[in-house]
Amino acid sequence: MADEDDALRTMPSSGVVIAGRYLLGERVAQGGMGVIYEAIDQRLGRKVAVKMMLDAAAQVSGFAERFEREAKAASSINHPSVVVVHDYGVDERGTYLVLEWVEGKTLAQLVAADGPLDPERAVELIGQVCEGLSAAHAHGIIHRDVKPENVMVVPQPGGGERAKLVDFGIARPVDGGGGDAHLTGVGMTLGTPMFMSPEQAMALPLDARSDVYSTAATLYFALSGRQPYVGDRMAVFRQVVNAEPPDLPPKLYDHPLAPALRRAMAKDRAARPQTAAALAQELRDAVGSGRGMISLPRIGRRALAVVAAAVIAVAAGVSVAELARKKPGGKYPDIEALLEAGRAADADDTIAERLRANPDDPELLLFRGHARAARADEAGARAAYAAALKGRPDFADNALMQKNALEWLKRPSPESALELWRAIGPAGLQSLRDVSASPDRNQRWNAIRLRQQIGDPQAPDLVAAYILDLEPARDCGTLRTTADRLREAKDPRALVPLRAARNKLNFIDAFCAGPALDDAIRALESVNGQ
Repeated sequence: MADEDDALRTMPSSGVVIAGRYLLGERVAQGGMGVIYEAIDQRLGRKVAVKMMLDAAAQVSGFAERFEREAKAASSINHPSVVVVHDYGVDERGTYLVLEWVEGKTLAQLVAADGPLDPERAVELIGQVCEGLSAAHAHGIIHRDVKPENVMVVPQPGGGERAKLVDFGIARPVDGGGGDAHLTGVGMTLGTPMFMSPEQAMALPLDARSDVYSTAATLYFALSGRQPYVGDRMAVFRQVVNAEPPDLPPKLYDHPLAPALRRAMAKDRAARPQTAAALAQELRDAVGSGRGMISLPRIGRRALAVVAAAVIAVAAGVSVAELARKKPGGKYPDIEALLEAGRAADADDTIAERLRANPDDPELLLFRGHARAARADEAGARAAYAAALKGRPDFADNALMQKNALEWLKRPSPESALELWRAIGPAGLQSLRDVSASPDRNQRWNAIRLRQQIGDPQAPDLVAAYILDLEPARDCGTLRTTADRLREAKDPRALVPLRAARNKLNFIDAFCAGPALDDAIRALESVNGQ
């Protein structure tokens, strides 16, 4: 923070005239390379934005060239969705870039103020971004830093709004021409981790499809109000490279935009739309086909295991209603039919009416659990299931309840789900055994914990399982948690693998997880008398 303050103090102040022409006003923004001022072009009498390179950046070899390249790249693009570059140069105050003054908010500010955008508005704005990118790509320029902060949303005089893409500060020619290589160096990644493509995160050669990915990630933010991936910098890099594209909010699970967005954020660039124009067309087609959809709450991606079980059951000649009912005796065929048709909201309303007359009916409560789970109301479903089990303990082996409860074990803090599983008891052991090797770490560990608590004679050795978790740890949080558990277990078997894990840490992970590993090592050395 002190270095940042020092850098800002060296920047020109309000009232300074740059290049004998541009009168600086207030600072309005700051990026990694420079500070942007509101300014007046005294020669033409118009308001402009002036971007001044930070002194610290100017001292780094190649940054002045990158700053000049931003001007040349952006000034070669003539499109209403790209901010116009009027002028650039160097004077005694430093290197400057003069841009079109834009009145509006960034997409990040817009979502922060108004919340997630509706699909039609979000796609219209992102479609305009795609049009601007198409113009840039036609000039052989890729942006490399498309993100919500670099999309300005500008109200138009005749109504409507226009998205404008800004900040070509790290743009470069698509072919990466040899003259650019010395600016970045081998293996250096530029951009914003939360929105960069997998190939950019791995410092691979880029093409226009990298901008396609980042634009799709920006659309994800506009629709959900959150970044695609979260965590420390290294954790985000790993997720960008390895994790599946994130889910849209529940209300958009069934919208045609969901699969379109997943394709655009595919890890393999060959699986994405190959151009920004193709992305815009696919998104607009998805909104068009999704317009007028009846948005009945349905089973979303968090309950895909339930849907898969239903498909298997139907293939075997077993109805969804029978899968959901299992123990109940079919007193409520209308509710079963509603659940089978995917009309969870209607089923929930019908159940509520019946419960007024029979508030403790275990079968109704079980069906309420199914309906609430299908509506992504995890807390409501858990409460209904727990109430059903109090009245009918034999419902513990209900297949659909167990499948829903397994999904909830994927939560970082599933204490209420653990309580439900304790109520299910031994009837759930086989389901817990099935997911004890799950690739989802939370689900795996919670299943193992529950098997021990329920008294599974086949429960794995917990310390051995912790030790195994050291090697594939994907982020600092995993390493810290595992180290803490091994320290508390005080099992000397963990000492050697803890030391090995400590020696493998890279610089960032050592800063983040090193202290926890060191504490665990010291604790076990004390136990061993070393």
